[in-house]
Amino acid sequence: MSIIWGAVSLDGRPIAKEQQDILKAPALKCPIDKFSEIYDNGIYMGCVTQYFTVESHKEKSPLRDKESGIWFDADVVLDNRDEIGRALGMASETWSDMADGDLLYRFFRKFEDRRLNDPLGAYSFAYFDEKRRKLFLVGDATGYRFLYYRVIGKTLFFSTFIESLRPLASNTINERWVSYYLGESTLGLFRDINETITCEVKRISLGSYLIFDDEGVHEKQYWMPMMDGRELRLKSDDEYREAFQELMHDAVTRVLRSESETGICLSGGFDSNTVNAFAAPFLEKQGKKLHTFTMIPEKGLLTEKDGRGGATDESGFVRKTAEIFKNLDCSFLDMSDINIWNMNKEMVDYAGQPIKSVYNMAWFQNTYKKAREKGIKLILTGEYGNLSVSFGDYALYTNELFRSHRYIKLLSESRAYCKNNGYSFKYFLKSFLKDKAGLIKHEYRGIDETFLMKDAPGRAETERYLREVFEENRRTGENFAEMKKKLDKMIILRQISDFSSTLTSKEGILERDPTRDKKVIEWCMSLPVEQFTKEGRDRRLIREYMKGIVPDHILNVTNKGVQASDKKQRLSREWDAVRHDGLALIDRVGSNKWIDVDKLRKAIVDDPKNYSGWKLANIMGIILLLDVMDRATS
Repeated sequence: MSIIWGAVSLDGRPIAKEQQDILKAPALKCPIDKFSEIYDNGIYMGCVTQYFTVESHKEKSPLRDKESGIWFDADVVLDNRDEIGRALGMASETWSDMADGDLLYRFFRKFEDRRLNDPLGAYSFAYFDEKRRKLFLVGDATGYRFLYYRVIGKTLFFSTFIESLRPLASNTINERWVSYYLGESTLGLFRDINETITCEVKRISLGSYLIFDDEGVHEKQYWMPMMDGRELRLKSDDEYREAFQELMHDAVTRVLRSESETGICLSGGFDSNTVNAFAAPFLEKQGKKLHTFTMIPEKGLLTEKDGRGGATDESGFVRKTAEIFKNLDCSFLDMSDINIWNMNKEMVDYAGQPIKSVYNMAWFQNTYKKAREKGIKLILTGEYGNLSVSFGDYALYTNELFRSHRYIKLLSESRAYCKNNGYSFKYFLKSFLKDKAGLIKHEYRGIDETFLMKDAPGRAETERYLREVFEENRRTGENFAEMKKKLDKMIILRQISDFSSTLTSKEGILERDPTRDKKVIEWCMSLPVEQFTKEGRDRRLIREYMKGIVPDHILNVTNKGVQASDKKQRLSREWDAVRHDGLALIDRVGSNKWIDVDKLRKAIVDDPKNYSGWKLANIMGIILLLDVMDRATS
């Protein structure tokens, strides 16, 4: 992997030394295996290469072909090198030891944007044709790697890091972005897939590429999860099972190219255990270990349950798994040795964006640091699994059956589901019918309880948008086609990708999530709803199709684990520092058009015991937002 940056001036304006220094500054704070930059005649490109694979030692980025006038700067790990090699008409002995960047350069030079859907992997790149005065910026389909950019006059600046771009010129706060961040009471950060907190800086949308030429900036989409649109109907459940197992085996094993050790964020859940079930045996055959990292509550701290009865400490599940997969080397991290508040401030410094899930982000950063200390460069996760391989909303399924007038099927499925999960069928049926009769009210709560000012710019538009989202969520809970449309917008993919890309670059770690694999997402989105939920079983792709592969003690669990169950105690313990920094920031900034600083001040001063762990994290997130806004416009 690499960190790349650069600038292309179409009017020949020089890229000043000061601008070059600003562009590369964040990358120079990261682990560096190789540094390179090229500048000539208003074109500047730079790259910090981090070695993850054997082939990455041969990377030559950026490169310039003076004869053709082509410039190329790439951050790339390819998963289907063999397919790319064949598309280029090359013999395997020719491409087998080539760098991934070299393969991608040759592929794009041959096909340009005609076959952008072919490469698999984690990559972003810049490709400039001097003769045609045309710049392409491309990111991979699911957002592992992408680029931020801004245009000043006839010059486009790009970078892996957002903080390379803001200091280049003045910035204007994006009122849509900030109003949504404040008005959305969940962990949601984004309402679209390319805007940022400032109007001038954007990112390439997922599944898209950018063209910059004399006509300006144009973005084109080359991939969407539902691009095909066809539903996959196989002859039997056994065929689905065979196809799913092959799909997941390939998705996991093709990312296992690390030249060093491999780790995995492992819990007691379906998704990470499915990834583990394919990764551990594959690595064991090579005589390698798979290093696991599991979040656990700190000993002696009280834990918060979430009402579902899920486990607050999943270490027991992982220990049982390690008895089955003998090459697992387990680490259980309670984060007792770190300060969550300081770690989040550090993240904001280089991520350039505020964070809502302050506990989880600290956990990931801590995991990456611990992994790096152990010589691990590749970390596997199953973050997206709930929306792909382990999707299965039984309420959605029963609503689909009701909507299609399949009432007998609805009754039999509901009875089986209640029996399997220990629920009262009578109570379920009564509640379901009351809901269909309109006797259960689903009301939008509004944004009055948030920290968004009553007269904030963009508040009215945000309120309208959040009402639309509320109605959309209601529709997606009743209609599978509407659910697919929502996922096709890729907002959740962006939520995952924005921070993971920045965090991993900073720590010198490559993160891969096979449940977010492009082919896995496409396959899951093509399935009929009953493949996810049927015969009283939800999340059945894993629950049924992974029998004999994922251990029974994982498959037989009905409740999901509770993440960060000790967060209230942890965040309360650090509240004196939060209070000190928060009040100092408010005193320095004074008023704010969007944030109700008086309300925020009161919340900061209040006793943290009066708030839930989620509310404490929310207050911290608002302080971080105020800090980012202040620095972005300074």
